[in-house]
Amino acid sequence: MININRILTIAKKEIIHIKRDRASLVIALILPIFLLLLFGFAVSSDVDNLKLSVYDGSKTIESRELINKLNNSTYLKVYEYVDTPDAVEKSLDYGRTKIGVIIPDYFTKKLRRGESTDVQFLIDGSDPYIAKTAASYSSQIINHYSQLKLANYSSKNKETLIKPYNLLLYNPTLESSKFNIPGIIGLILRNYSASN
Repeated sequence: MININRILTIAKKEIIHIKRDRASLVIALILPIFLLLLFGFAVSSDVDNLKLSVYDGSKTIESRELINKLNNSTYLKVYEYVDTPDAVEKSLDYGRTKIGVIIPDYFTKKLRRGESTDVQFLIDGSDPYIAKTAASYSSQIINHYSQLKLANYSSKNKETLIKPYNLLLYNPTLESSKFNIPGIIGLILRNYSASN
């Protein structure tokens, strides 16, 4: 059974304590508001302006049009153009970009013949949330562009003309533990070394 008198006594004691300690009162009132504003506005989990490394093997109007579609979205931005597909992977290795785009040399030839073609996306999977979002964004943009091209080219495949092929690097299974645990270890070690 809950004893109301005991709860009221404890509440009265706490009120007397807060009246005597003005700093506790300020912290009790301001800290929740500050945290609400911080997590509501300052801390953002939005994924936008992801840097792209682009290899354009086709170098045609269609491939440049596709790159512009990717770049003009609010989610993806072209950071660099590279000369080889290997350079795309190196850009991800060094952390300069989060996504690599490889447009093959046969891209426009197949497109103009009405055959299905593909575009490869190399995605940094070290952060599973960003990787899933990046794969979704890139697939949506490619599918939209593919639908636009279906009207221009008489395709044998009426469902999709351009297929996005996503390859996840560094964490292909997108396990969050592979992202969280190393970060927590680093945080613990930093706090431990700071305290000594």
